[in-house]
Amino acid sequence: MRSFVHIDPKDLTFSYTPDGWKTASFNIVAVAFGNNGVPVEQKEAEYTIKAKGPTFDTMMQRGFVYVLMVPIKSPGVYQYRVAVRDKTSGKVGSTGQIIEVPDLGKRKLTLSNLFAENVSMSVWQNIASGKIGNGPGQVQVPSTLLYDTVLRKFVAGSVLRYGFEVYNAKADGAMPNIETQAQILQNDRVVVEGNLNKVNSTAQADPKHVRVSGAIMLKDTLQPGDYLLKMTVVDRAGKQTATQVLPFTIVK
Repeated sequence: MRSFVHIDPKDLTFSYTPDGWKTASFNIVAVAFGNNGVPVEQKEAEYTIKAKGPTFDTMMQRGFVYVLMVPIKSPGVYQYRVAVRDKTSGKVGSTGQIIEVPDLGKRKLTLSNLFAENVSMSVWQNIASGKIGNGPGQVQVPSTLLYDTVLRKFVAGSVLRYGFEVYNAKADGAMPNIETQAQILQNDRVVVEGNLNKVNSTAQADPKHVRVSGAIMLKDTLQPGDYLLKMTVVDRAGKQTATQVLPFTIVK
C-alpha cells in the first residue's frame, strides 16, 4: 500500500549550517490493525529532510508530503495509523483512517483510490495542446499531485485532473473495453457531470491493470464547501461496474 503523509515542518526541529542548509530528522511508524485490534502489518523508517533558500521557505508554508510504502499481505478492512516523531524534541504527531484492501483474486472489477491535481484553466489548455511536458520545446510545470491528493483543496473555475488504476477488467478480444465517467457531487446531488469516455487501452502493458487519467472542469459557480469526485467505470465485456470517490473542498 502506498500512502501519502502530509507533515507540517513547523513542528520539526531544524539545525542550521553556515552555507544556509536547514536539516531536520524524524522517525515515522505506520501500523495496520485488524478488526480485533491486533497489529498485522508495521513499517518503520527514519528520514532526514534538507533544504535551503526559496525551497525551504516554500516547504515551511505548504508543508511536505512523505510517501510511505506499507506491505499488506491479506485483503480486508484495517485501521491504519501513522505517527511521526521529531528526533530532536521528541514531539509526536499522529493520524489515522480506515482502509480497505480488496481481494483481487476474486476477479471482480476494482478501482484503486483516486489521485487528484488542481490546475488553472490556462495550464490545462497548455497541457491539452501538448505544450507542457519534458520533451523538446515543451515547458516544465511543477506538479502539485501529492499535495492536492492529500490536502484535497481545489478552486472553483479550475480543472481537476485525476488518475487511478482499474483491476480485473475482462478482455474484449486482446484488450479491455472500458468506459469512464466523472461526476462532482454535493449532498448526493450531481452538480457537474463529465462525459462518458472510452479508455484507449491498446498501449497498456497489462490488460488486467489499466491506468486511467482524465480531467473535469470545476465550474466557477461552485460555492465553497464540501464535495465528492465520483468516478464510475463500466466494463462492457465483463458486464461489471465499479465506483470510487474522493472527498474534497472547494476554497476561494
